[in-house]
Amino acid sequence: MEWLGPILTGGVAAGAVTLVKEVTLWFLNRKAKLQDNKEEDAKKEQKDRDAEIDEMAKTIQALKFGLKAILHDRIKYLAEKYIENNEVSFSDRQDLLDMHKVYHDPDVLDGNGNLDDYMKQVRKLPPKV
Repeated sequence: MEWLGPILTGGVAAGAVTLVKEVTLWFLNRKAKLQDNKEEDAKKEQKDRDAEIDEMAKTIQALKFGLKAILHDRIKYLAEKYIENNEVSFSDRQDLLDMHKVYHDPDVLDGNGNLDDYMKQVRKLPPKV
């Protein structure tokens, strides 16, 4: 029966090594899964941010379009009134020129040149006394 001791000891040692190996693999797999989850969460967050940025860009474009239309209408209306009255105050002329500059600026609203003739006529008007 002396031979049974080393066999049992070797079996226990082999079982212990297998147990350590399995526990180590479990921990490594768990760590890898947690890392995968973090990466998936980061990708989802980035996708959500990208979608939000796209939505904001669309909203800004719509607001720019609306502001461009409103400024076009307002500049045209005021210019016609000043031309009809054949006078414009200095401050009103400056306000109109500022509106037209924003409307026409390619980096802001990039308006077309449809109002340029109105603006030339307004610039020629005598100042209101």
